Amino acid sequence: MLMKNQNKCFNGSNSPLIYDEACLDILNTLAGEVTVAGQYAECVECDYKTLCTLLPNENTSLLINTKYTMKMRFVYDNKIYCDWKEELFEHYRYGWNLSTDNCELFIKQPADNEYLPILSAFIILFFFGTMWYMVKCIYKCTKNTTFMQRLHFSNGSVLQNDLGNTADNTPLVVESPPAVHKHPNRLKSIDVFRGLCIILMIFVNYGGGQYWFFKHSVWNGLTVADLIFPWFIWVMGLSYSISLNKKLQRAVPRRQLVFVVLRRSFLLIILGFILNSHGEPVTLSSLRFPGVLQHIGITYLLIGIVESMFTKRSLNEYEFGKFNVVKDILVAAPQWIFVLACIFLHTILTFVVKVPGCDRGYVGPGGLHEHGNNVNCTGGVAGYIDRAIFGEHMYHYPTCHEMYETTQYFDPEGLLSILTSVFLGYLGFQAGRIYHVYPSPIEKTTRWAVWGVLTCLIGGILCKFSKNGGVIPLNKNLWSLSFVLVLGGLAFLIEASLFILVDVKRKWGGRPFFYPGMNPLILYVGHELFRNTFPFCWKLEMETHGAYLGMNLWAERHIVEFPDSFYNGSKIMCKFCDKPLICWDKNACRQYVNSRNKRGSVSPKDQCMFNLLFMLLVCLLNKELFGHNSKWKLPPRKTLHNYLPFVREEIEKRTKTGVKDTQFLEFKLSTNQLMMFITDGAATLQTFHQFFLICAIHT
Repeated sequence: MLMKNQNKCFNGSNSPLIYDEACLDILNTLAGEVTVAGQYAECVECDYKTLCTLLPNENTSLLINTKYTMKMRFVYDNKIYCDWKEELFEHYRYGWNLSTDNCELFIKQPADNEYLPILSAFIILFFFGTMWYMVKCIYKCTKNTTFMQRLHFSNGSVLQNDLGNTADNTPLVVESPPAVHKHPNRLKSIDVFRGLCIILMIFVNYGGGQYWFFKHSVWNGLTVADLIFPWFIWVMGLSYSISLNKKLQRAVPRRQLVFVVLRRSFLLIILGFILNSHGEPVTLSSLRFPGVLQHIGITYLLIGIVESMFTKRSLNEYEFGKFNVVKDILVAAPQWIFVLACIFLHTILTFVVKVPGCDRGYVGPGGLHEHGNNVNCTGGVAGYIDRAIFGEHMYHYPTCHEMYETTQYFDPEGLLSILTSVFLGYLGFQAGRIYHVYPSPIEKTTRWAVWGVLTCLIGGILCKFSKNGGVIPLNKNLWSLSFVLVLGGLAFLIEASLFILVDVKRKWGGRPFFYPGMNPLILYVGHELFRNTFPFCWKLEMETHGAYLGMNLWAERHIVEFPDSFYNGSKIMCKFCDKPLICWDKNACRQYVNSRNKRGSVSPKDQCMFNLLFMLLVCLLNKELFGHNSKWKLPPRKTLHNYLPFVREEIEKRTKTGVKDTQFLEFKLSTNQLMMFITDGAATLQTFHQFFLICAIHT
């Protein structure tokens, strides 16, 4: 129980204290021998352990872990004295004079507060975030003033000179540009929520400043680290619901939907195996089979197959009559039967099946728990099943290993936890179904809020709103039912808030979480591969919370900046194939249009429009970045000369007659001006937005 290197607390030691360490000087003032015992309050129903034995007038110094509340007492003349419980502070030096009439600790040497670094970091980030928001608000409030309009026209004249003037000396752009709404077909709050999860996950995996609340719970309870993975499962269900609905509306065959689910699940599982072997070489006999990506892959597989088979392509608004108020549940009756069967199976296996040598329904960590009565029963039935199937191919050191001194293997991503994980993912899918079934934003957010409150309430009742109490305690290692309900309810409430803030009111663009949330798999795999490499990690000379927090925030900064710059060109979506421009491919876009075109072909004018979109993208971004890729080819000059007049006529016709939205701009471009506009790459980002909106109108 005592920490290593006890000599740190003796006088004359040159070893400084690191994070979560404090010294306790003990002096025996009694006339006889005294035995000092202690235990952490986090270790539930654990026996006290002997820390030291002191003769009369003898003293010693103990190195104490301040991460958890400490319980201590001493035995003198076969009697127990001074049974106290205190929360000790990092780098403090405490004193305790053992006597039968005084049990108080006293501070011999104080230190700085251990939470000062994270508080300072929060204040700095909040300050810069507030300043950035204020600057944006000031710009929005003053952009229509006379000064800003003059500045705008001045800049427009420079751009117009670069692009050339029209024959009748009319400006290139007839009216001032409208606000461009990014990703019109994408629910941004999903990406923001997912980005929040992946950024927190990376920060926690990198160490989280070595604070206890950025570490997983020892066994029962909740920390920040325990929230991230379950929320990611919930968001996965929500995003899959949005994606599946679009595919069903496009009449994609169900067998193709199932094939996509099988392929993605297989890739996630294989990628998880690869990451499990990353780092030091492992033998095939000890390779860990379960893992985070494997857990996600199997959960996605079960939810995806069931939904691909049973989700209806369309919904009759009055199909359920007087029960229409819960039509989002009734329309998915087969799926709910499957999910409830998973919950029932999980509950029966957990609390009815008896593990040899363990109490029936035991769900504790084993080891010292309950005074060692279930020493080899870590995880109960869940751990027993995993050890029987995986053997050595599982996690060897669970979070309860040090605290409860367990010897049994246990994997938090085990087989039995998949059943409740499916339920959690399906709660996210239910949130997506609510989004599709009910058109009004008020109905969506209200139902999300109701689902969130109800699931949190049910989960709280199961655990009696306590850490270790209730019929089913909150436990991330076991993915207990109460844990899944509480985390699912919180996810409902968070998504409802983000939906109002980001998608409805548009008060926040979602940064810095939006772009990381668009492709979290790349970030997760990348941070695993580069976890122990510079500039994400290095050896610290002073191991303090402040030093670790600075290093972890530095690594997080690079992680956040990468997708923000990577998706610089994806802020606009192609109206033909609904793909972000950074991922836009001419051939794929043409094939998509072919599949939707009754004639089975694309006209030369539309083909040229594809080429124009592609060319604009390359001109906007770095041309050298795509110079050696065969897919990134500019249209031939002859093609431009032949079809640009027809494209210009098509653009003008659609902006005048075929488009009802008055916000679309009318461009008056000659062939030479359009050629210069494209080939010289002189367009600003704003002009590129405008021209893209015109070119990418649906055919």
